[in-house]
Amino acid sequence: MTNSKTNLVVFLTAILFTGAFSFSATIPNAEASTDICGLMFCSEYPGGKEAYEANWVSSFLSQVGGSSSEEHHEKHEVKSVYVSSHNVDEEFPAQLDVFIHKYELGKISAEEALDEIVEIHKAYEMARISSELVSGVGEKISLYNSGMLNVEEAVEAVHLTAEPQNVNPEYQAALDEVIHKFELDKISADEAIDGIKETHMGFVDLYITSDLIEAVDETISLINAGKLSGADAVEAVHLTAEPQNVNPEFISAVEEYTYQFELNDISSDETINGITGVHDGFVDLYVSSDLIEDVGVQLIIYETGNVSAEHAIHEIQEVVEEAELAALAEMSDNGGVPVMKDLPPNTIDMPKGTAVPGCEVEDWCYMPGDITVGAGTTVTWLNSDTLPHTVTSGSADADAIGVDAPNGFDSGFMSGGDEYEHTFDVAGVYDYYCQLHPWMEGTITVE
Repeated sequence: MTNSKTNLVVFLTAILFTGAFSFSATIPNAEASTDICGLMFCSEYPGGKEAYEANWVSSFLSQVGGSSSEEHHEKHEVKSVYVSSHNVDEEFPAQLDVFIHKYELGKISAEEALDEIVEIHKAYEMARISSELVSGVGEKISLYNSGMLNVEEAVEAVHLTAEPQNVNPEYQAALDEVIHKFELDKISADEAIDGIKETHMGFVDLYITSDLIEAVDETISLINAGKLSGADAVEAVHLTAEPQNVNPEFISAVEEYTYQFELNDISSDETINGITGVHDGFVDLYVSSDLIEDVGVQLIIYETGNVSAEHAIHEIQEVVEEAELAALAEMSDNGGVPVMKDLPPNTIDMPKGTAVPGCEVEDWCYMPGDITVGAGTTVTWLNSDTLPHTVTSGSADADAIGVDAPNGFDSGFMSGGDEYEHTFDVAGVYDYYCQLHPWMEGTITVE
């Protein structure tokens, strides 16, 4: 009986020794591969061999050797966090956002949210999985630990650091809320500037930055130095914080003059003076772009006296048209035909991009391009483009257009955001177009 027990112990010991040897032999070199085999399955473990040993083998051995309950609890908490080296910049923020969202909804305190954030970050550190997002969150946690951020600030700083794609939109929205109040005359320019500075420092104090925030910081420095003030200062911040609107606003202002010149409403000298005023207005706000600089070059060439005003106007129109075509190409790359707005009945939209030929191909210069209404109906046109347009009865090759045509109508120049209404009392088919962009055509059928 004794011999049987002894043989059984020897046999089991041999199996354990063989299993342990096989297990260690199947852990590949972390530099060559991250596959971990030897249990029931073979899976890719994030962080490689060292991370595997740190999170599982060492943990197991320490428990066998009698680790303290405190150490065991800490390891258990870290292992409960799912970590991944493949989609770290998606899964890491997603895990953080669970607790940040609970905090924003008031379901947990800032302290509880930050505790969870710290545990999630610790799990990624222990697994030796890192990225700029993980490192950035670690920096914010360190700022909290050093007392440079309070707990609420730390949670918000982590939120923006883990989701850098939201920094500029949130920053722009916060600034725009202040600027919009100024535009509606609800606050003064000085109050708007104070609000802009407060919003800006809110991000800076969280140690959050971006190219946009840095650009606005430079504009605020100009304000503090007395180089910008009042409404000019607010507009400079507005354009700096929304660089995507600089060229459209500049083009719109320039074309107000070039179109009037084409219609023989103003002289070439008046056109040049108007364009110069627009250009200098942007430069004085310390706002620029490649387009603004290119137009500035044409104005300098004109000032040398080597070209006529008409030639300078033509060259400026060429430069502006190139910028419009580039903007249209970018819009096409981002989806092509714009989505039609949810409009009130009998309302027609002029979407962004119609100022460049191409909208007529898919029939979206006016949206919708053809509508049928009853006699006595008022139709409203909305210019959602950043450039001016007209709604003029007739067509580019018609004998009579606008108010000169039977039952005709003409909106005149419609800047971005403008609306125009016309009531159709007489039945018939009414073609209309944009005098500034004659490829834009639409039809109203009145029954």
